[in-house]
Amino acid sequence: MKRLLILSQMLLLLLSSGGCSSGDSRIVFEGEGDSWIAQYFIKQDGEEEKSSLVLTYIDEDPADAVGEVRFEVDYPYGEFRGNGTLSDNGVLEEIAVGPTSPIIGGEVVELVVKWKDKEEKIMLNWITNQG
Repeated sequence: MKRLLILSQMLLLLLSSGGCSSGDSRIVFEGEGDSWIAQYFIKQDGEEEKSSLVLTYIDEDPADAVGEVRFEVDYPYGEFRGNGTLSDNGVLEEIAVGPTSPIIGGEVVELVVKWKDKEEKIMLNWITNQG
């Protein structure tokens, strides 16, 4: 039931973030591990690229279990790394802006999440290219 609620919230976030205007491209990757559900969004607009990662902790009560979270997203043309703490509902959202990289649909992106003394690798699959 908790996973259904989390997936519904993530879908709502995806839909509420708006469409792409002419010339924009939006790429979505998703994946799930034992402790995390992840969505990675890349929005390209001309020469600028906005990356955002939404991590949702699904293993146990996040306030007691997680602490600081570090993540690394690696794909053939770049990387996105950061850290932060979860919100009360177990979600971490990070955003970065940089130069546009050539991303081709169908790629798989590797995400590594580290918290406390744990580490989880999640393969994020290309879901859609909107634009």
